[in-house]
Amino acid sequence: ALAIIKANMEYIAELINKAGDYFESEYRVALAGGILKNEIAFDMLSSLVDSRAILVTSDRAPSFGAAAKAYSLID
Repeated sequence: ALAIIKANMEYIAELINKAGDYFESEYRVALAGGILKNEIAFDMLSSLVDSRAILVTSDRAPSFGAAAKAYSLID
């Protein structure tokens, strides 16, 4: 199980680090999902991402952000 978590955290870190190429300084990364509430998984991800990445977790469902954005677009 730990190998599966590690492989997934490495993949997520790769995506975050690639996105970091577009920023010259610190950048925030919004994270949502149950696995990232696990301390082992979160710590593993934190150790793999670029030091400029600021990881921000949410206690809300990932769909909440999409709904909030859609609501903000209503005139």
